[in-house]
Amino acid sequence: MSIQLSSTARLFVSLQVVSLCGFLLIVLTAALSSSITRNPTWYSFCLSWTLSAFGYIIGTIAGLQRSKDPKINGFCTLQVGMVYAGPVVTSMATFCLVLHIYMKIKSSLSHIQSAESFDSFEFSPIRERPMRSFLRWIVLLTALPYMLYICVFAAFLIVALKNPELVSLTHSGTYCHISRPLSSKITSAIVIAILTATLLVQCSLAYLLLQNRSLLLKSSTTKYYGMALRAGFFAILGVCAVG
Repeated sequence: MSIQLSSTARLFVSLQVVSLCGFLLIVLTAALSSSITRNPTWYSFCLSWTLSAFGYIIGTIAGLQRSKDPKINGFCTLQVGMVYAGPVVTSMATFCLVLHIYMKIKSSLSHIQSAESFDSFEFSPIRERPMRSFLRWIVLLTALPYMLYICVFAAFLIVALKNPELVSLTHSGTYCHISRPLSSKITSAIVIAILTATLLVQCSLAYLLLQNRSLLLKSSTTKYYGMALRAGFFAILGVCAVG
């Protein structure tokens, strides 16, 4: 029997489509513009929300609502993994973005206090080894959300494949999920832990900015002050949206 989308479900799917297209547009604009420079963790943050939104609408694209038995549709099982892994990847990407900015500003401030300019820190051969270490951290922070996404996705996909009787559409017919409440509780626990860590780093970043506001307001470091404010804004939005 075909399941019709409720008005609430239509609104939900529409918002996910807007989110998907919006973040893709932002990423493409930044990537194709020679005047815009963004950190890898910023791209990771935007792409994580794109991936999350796609997970919620893949069932609608596949026409699960028109299927006589959505459970036997492979897209339904696939969507289960994507739906439960979505909040995890977005919350972790938010955490990594905030942590990256915190590390970058703290490192920069330590060199300012040692009477070294940002230029000498970034390009001096003396800093080559610390810079390589910092770059490794950037790679890790960029990849970590998607490593965690794959783990959570695989875990719930296995559960869905082994227990097909637990897989069903939501009451509104929006997307497929596992009817057992424990699944949502596990995902929620992971997300809450990540968001708590994010808020702690965000508070540490705010304290760092206040403690060193006189240095950050200097003309040579204004760009880092603005970068921290933008990162904080993105982080707050990410925490509110995931929460």
